Amino acid sequence: MIVAVANLKGGTGKTTTAVYLAHFLSAVVVDADPQGSAVGWVEAAAEVGGILGVEVVHLPDSKLASRLPKVERLVIDCSPRDHRITDAAIEAADLVVIPTGTTSADMDRTWATLDLAKQLGTPAAVLLVKVRVGTRSLAAAAEALAEEHATVLEARIPQREALAVAWGQPLTSDPYGYDLAAQQIKELLHA
Repeated sequence: MIVAVANLKGGTGKTTTAVYLAHFLSAVVVDADPQGSAVGWVEAAAEVGGILGVEVVHLPDSKLASRLPKVERLVIDCSPRDHRITDAAIEAADLVVIPTGTTSADMDRTWATLDLAKQLGTPAAVLLVKVRVGTRSLAAAAEALAEEHATVLEARIPQREALAVAWGQPLTSDPYGYDLAAQQIKELLHA
């Protein structure tokens, strides 16, 4: 099983999503972003005396498909900027998970990412993150996604300060809904 976590917009929670999904899928994270945020997270967690809790491999390479670790489950953390690498990750994946907030600005690049996955022939599912329940933006995003017949994971990742400051720290016991997202991904992929 290979899951690519992609969004052509920066700051949507791709790395946090990739790390937490990998934890709940018992997968290896492939950090395909030249910026190396997932690798940096491992290093920062070690500096505070902790262990992140997932294995991370840095592979920012447009030919990553032939270089992926030979393990049962991979989660690829994609770059929002290097489209050659993101395209390669999406092509190698069984599913693209698109984390997005619910504001209009967040949703803008979600459509482009859904289109890219479709062009490359890889199924995609949207994961709503930084969610504040009962807001107009959540209702509008859900309605727009339904109108476009987009696959949307039922899990909702809440807007929480603990998630905003999670980078660099070992994973906590609170799943924040990523456990449910991982279960839904397994169901989608019959894994």
